Amino acid sequence: MYAVCLVSAKTLPFEVLAAVRELSAAAAPASLAPHEPPPHLFDAYVWFEPLVDRWLAVTKTMAVQRVRAAVELGK
Repeated sequence: MYAVCLVSAKTLPFEVLAAVRELSAAAAPASLAPHEPPPHLFDAYVWFEPLVDRWLAVTKTMAVQRVRAAVELGK
């Protein structure tokens, strides 16, 4: 049976990146050191840069909104 993993949209890019790293570690040939990904995955992090940039922008906006709301409540 397969385990069901629930992730939110906020953590999905990080979950996918972790899965890619885990997959590359499992598929690594014995000739590579354990900490070295297969050559075709050296730049896998590049796939996630736009997602991480967007995630950071969204979380920054949310934090600013929370601070503004807290300031308004404090007045």
